[in-house]
Amino acid sequence: MKPILAAIAALPLAGFAAPAAAGGACGEPAVLETIARDFARHAPVYQGIDATIDAIDGIRLTRAEPRTADISSVERHYCHADIALSDGGRHDLWYLVEHGMGFAGYGLHVEFCVAGLDPWHVYGAACRSLR
Repeated sequence: MKPILAAIAALPLAGFAAPAAAGGACGEPAVLETIARDFARHAPVYQGIDATIDAIDGIRLTRAEPRTADISSVERHYCHADIALSDGGRHDLWYLVEHGMGFAGYGLHVEFCVAGLDPWHVYGAACRSLR
């Protein structure tokens, strides 16, 4: 196993667990684990930092778009949380959870942006498109 993936596998899930009341889909362990794993994999390449997410706190739902027959067949939850990085940094985390958009239309799809660590503004200034 690669060192970075081994480090993620060793993370205590308690740091990423959130009560269901903390925004429903926003606090699902699978969503938080996906964010932590993808951040650890992409941060050294895209941001040039060697850091991992140590904690995700203050998870909350900021906007919900329900699945509707006439407008959208995709249910979306827009979420916000505060993260603590292994390098001591604290940042706002903005993320989107789409239901039924995983592999072959099953499961979840997660997009996220860490404010201050999106140098190309892929998600707009200050992660605006995920708010």
